[in-house]
Amino acid sequence: EISSCDWSSDVCSSDLLYGILKRHSVLPLRSPSPLFIMPREEGSTLLSRLLAEQRPKISIADQSDAASLVKQARDELDIGRGDKSFPRKNTILELLSTCRNKERSLEQILDSQWHLQSYHDDLLRIFDRYRDLKKQYGLLDYDDLLFCLEELLREHPDVREETQNSISHIMVDEYQDTNPVQARIVRLLGDERNNVLVVGDDAQSIYGFRGKFVDRKSVV
Repeated sequence: EISSCDWSSDVCSSDLLYGILKRHSVLPLRSPSPLFIMPREEGSTLLSRLLAEQRPKISIADQSDAASLVKQARDELDIGRGDKSFPRKNTILELLSTCRNKERSLEQILDSQWHLQSYHDDLLRIFDRYRDLKKQYGLLDYDDLLFCLEELLREHPDVREETQNSISHIMVDEYQDTNPVQARIVRLLGDERNNVLVVGDDAQSIYGFRGKFVDRKSVV
């Protein structure tokens, strides 16, 4: 049975992250200081910083590591062997990331890529195996950092408050390149403190293919 597309946190629960941060005395955080956010940067530097002291349990997979994991998933499932038209590992990873960034199903993403539509079920099987391998190896990819951070802030009010108290002001540059989960994180960090400034120009939006969006009403 092909699983449904759930692009939330794939690998670790917010409870696991919460335990890690408490156990390694990462919380409470330092005194308030400004937070400068660039949506074009991969992943979440904030969560990376929070997890900086936790090496044994969770590792962060860079683009190359993630692509290698996709290849392992494809090889284990024996999918695409001998088919020169089957998408390569980097293309598969890009499709997965697009699904997660846009928070849409693979079927929706493939609507505009008709040449890959016949591979829909095989790609979903690879996605599922990729997720299982990340759990097996204790890995977070760049997209996981965003969704895990959102879940951590949403599900654990004390972590959210500690993090908010460590930030005096939030400035988001290139807001036109913000995707939905990034916008939600800014809302969680800013809450009702009125300390968020965003700067953007929709005429310069160049990351629409990664799920970035422009919605002025979504500004905190």
